[in-house]
Amino acid sequence: MTEIMEAAAIEDKKIEIALQKELRELAYDYLFVVLTTPLKLKLSPKYRTLSKRVRWLRTNVIKPAEILLSALSPQNSIMLSEWPQDEMSVNAPNSKLLKNQLFKIHDRVSQLERLLSGRVEESCDLTVEFLADLNLHLYEILKHHFPQIVPSRGTYTKGGSGGTMHGRYIEIARIIVSEIFPGDRTIANRFFADLGK
Repeated sequence: MTEIMEAAAIEDKKIEIALQKELRELAYDYLFVVLTTPLKLKLSPKYRTLSKRVRWLRTNVIKPAEILLSALSPQNSIMLSEWPQDEMSVNAPNSKLLKNQLFKIHDRVSQLERLLSGRVEESCDLTVEFLADLNLHLYEILKHHFPQIVPSRGTYTKGGSGGTMHGRYIEIARIIVSEIFPGDRTIANRFFADLGK
């Protein structure tokens, strides 16, 4: 936090404590997404295209849930008759709870499948969407705590293997992104490349 406050040129313990709390929440939320979502980022699980994910959801969750719900429907109850019970050693599941949970899984995954299908149709890139979302939330936090710092893409300086953006807002954002995703330069590089557009 010291590095962020120094880059912002602000000495205010109340702002520092409030900012730290918000940045922790931001870090937790976005790190969780990176670690659990197949994005084109180093820390993410193996990348899968949206169309592959949609097909997988249909094949491995939605269809099997529909088959199981149909099998557990009242008209098929005779197939599950447990008489004679003298050999049954496993307790019977709560059928009502089981069906409710299966419906929830089916409906939730079906909703996810529709959302991802919509993004496939729009040729969306979830990695770009993730970085834009992170940028927006970071902007809102910094604007709230540092209203005097004008958000800008900074100034471009050419260097040996390319160039870099410089500026107070960029420097603060760079520190934060590097702290949230330590050791993963791909996130920081893509974040600042997109910010520079």
